[in-house]
Amino acid sequence: MGDAQPRRLVLWGVGTSRTLRAHWALHELGLDYECRPILPRTGETQTQQYTELNPRQMRRHGALKHIYGESPVALESAAQYFATQLRHAEQALQDGRAFLVGGRLTTADVLLTTCLDWAVSYQVPITAACHDYLERITSRPAYRAGLAANTPRSPA
Repeated sequence: MGDAQPRRLVLWGVGTSRTLRAHWALHELGLDYECRPILPRTGETQTQQYTELNPRQMRRHGALKHIYGESPVALESAAQYFATQLRHAEQALQDGRAFLVGGRLTTADVLLTTCLDWAVSYQVPITAACHDYLERITSRPAYRAGLAANTPRSPA
């Protein structure tokens, strides 16, 4: 048994729904971590230190219509797919349950919440049960702390 210090958790990234999920989960678990607030498409994911951890660097999704344009067919297809998948969650939430499955917060809630938040921000219709669920879940202190940690800081 040595005196080796445990390595501190490091979360690379801010500003996306995917990084929000990780920040939120760490806050729900009460884990101390260091945030490296790098953004996608800034070049920071191409540093030697980051590439040693993730040789593929970062997937580049998100608000890319300013680069590639906008395809109404793709948008409509994505909206229809989302609506089809959301029906299952909507049916489960009709009984007013606090969480999607199992009576406590799980990764299913983390994923669903970020998807519902996305839908609301893009004006994709969701049911009243989903709105109520979203308000309930996003009022959690750990969600709020994760959201704050995930917000990109403007350069000083």
